[in-house]
Amino acid sequence: MDGIARAPSARVHHPNVMDCRRALTLVLLALLAAGCAGRLGLPEPRVASADVAGVEVVATAGAWRGWPADLRQVVTPVKVTIANRGRTPIRVDATTFSLALAEGGRLAAALPTDVRGVVTEPAPAASPSAGLGLGPTRERSGPGWAINDPRLDPRGDPAVEPDRAWELPSADMLDLALPEGVLAAGQTVSGFVYFERPPRGVSAVTLTWPVVDTAGERLGTVAIPLTLR
Repeated sequence: MDGIARAPSARVHHPNVMDCRRALTLVLLALLAAGCAGRLGLPEPRVASADVAGVEVVATAGAWRGWPADLRQVVTPVKVTIANRGRTPIRVDATTFSLALAEGGRLAAALPTDVRGVVTEPAPAASPSAGLGLGPTRERSGPGWAINDPRLDPRGDPAVEPDRAWELPSADMLDLALPEGVLAAGQTVSGFVYFERPPRGVSAVTLTWPVVDTAGERLGTVAIPLTLR
């Protein structure tokens, strides 16, 4: 022993450099995420729910995060989660949902395959390992789909494929749609329902849905007030 007492508290007075760097990195990432969200102008999700005959329905406005990001310029996507906590199987049909307007009238729902529109937001680039990717519409390629060779992502380089248009429905719209069919007791299903766009200035609506069993008997009607914007 050299007779010199080593001060274990030295680490307290001199913070670990790696810990400081990690903390700074986390702060920067949080600020970057907040900045990106602000630039995208994504709305905050707004959630409401109702329960009828043991069937709970949760509706979320402003939840869309798929492509295209600004889908609400074409339709009104509302995420719907249905939990059948009753004893009777029920039928799920997206077209039976509607958004009732306070001044009268309603916004109908459509199947994603029936949604038609054109967006100019560049679609995700094709995967280098696949030949089939979401891309600009081309003759005989189908709605929103094209056989693409690996290429640059047009979102990173605006000079790539400028002024191209992409048709709807997109792959995300199809994949994230509310599944239809029979929902057995104890099961839960979740997905997006695509409604007509509301009139200008309208934000308060009521999501309505008749709860029907497999025999066609109505068990009740769900009514959920929602704020779209």
